[in-house]
Amino acid sequence: MLVGYESGNQQILHNIKKGMRVDVARRFTQDCHDLGIVIHGTFILGLPGETKETIQETIRFAREINPHTIQVSLAAPYPGTYLYQQAMREGWLDARHAELVDANGVQIAPLHYPHLSHTEIFDSVETFYRRFYFRSGKIASILAEMMCSPDMMKRRLREGVEFFQFLRERRGAASTERA
Repeated sequence: MLVGYESGNQQILHNIKKGMRVDVARRFTQDCHDLGIVIHGTFILGLPGETKETIQETIRFAREINPHTIQVSLAAPYPGTYLYQQAMREGWLDARHAELVDANGVQIAPLHYPHLSHTEIFDSVETFYRRFYFRSGKIASILAEMMCSPDMMKRRLREGVEFFQFLRERRGAASTERA
């Protein structure tokens, strides 16, 4: 099941009018685990109200609820959306960083806040992935899954290669953005 958690911080969920409470998401996820329902959790970094602390809170939340897999995206203020209008009004989006992806299709951080730069938001995605996946329990569960099925082993090995390619491409995008 794909679940859009977005953030582990209640105020950010209120800011984006998500209509969800962190405690309900926590209970829902535990119920899914108890029933054997596999979750792919999605998270968004750089939403209105984001700080270094709320990013860390969301990473801790993801590790705690422990969905099977995750996807971490950057807040994307598409023209015509409320987020775009809000970002333009508040000065969170400037012409130099208004693109949503770079020339290679790597998502970039178009938003910035007085207390949180484009670069800090962008870099937090890699930190999130590393802190979620590079834990002994998560590695053990992936290895156990691979040992039970040759097809799953092929799939997870392919995904692992893709994951490291993704990290390498993001580092290239980050160094280009900083230049």
